[in-house]
Amino acid sequence: MALREMLSDPDSLDRRCRAAIRQDAEVDAEGPSRLYVIHHLGQLDRLAPRSATAAPQSPTTSAVDAFLASMSVDSIWATPESDDTFLHVDYTIDSERTDYVLSVTLDRRGTVESVEMER
Repeated sequence: MALREMLSDPDSLDRRCRAAIRQDAEVDAEGPSRLYVIHHLGQLDRLAPRSATAAPQSPTTSAVDAFLASMSVDSIWATPESDDTFLHVDYTIDSERTDYVLSVTLDRRGTVESVEMER
């Protein structure tokens, strides 16, 4: 799949990436998505009342879902020399208050390869 085609439907790309983040948060209690939520609920006080219904170290599923839904795309970038990590979509909770992002990596076919917390 060409880059232009991948970016031609940004809503579909966003849904695919958010679904991968949500799945990562659901299946891996120590995975990058859940760690991102726990870290930021503990660090960004103004986010806690909106997103948390439990202690930051053990947020409920609904708190995690609310937190992830409130994230926005920070950047989209490509690594054309790679087949496996071709497109990166970086999500943040607040780019002015944190340097960390959840980076969703897609291969050339548009398949999600990974979700990682990066700085």
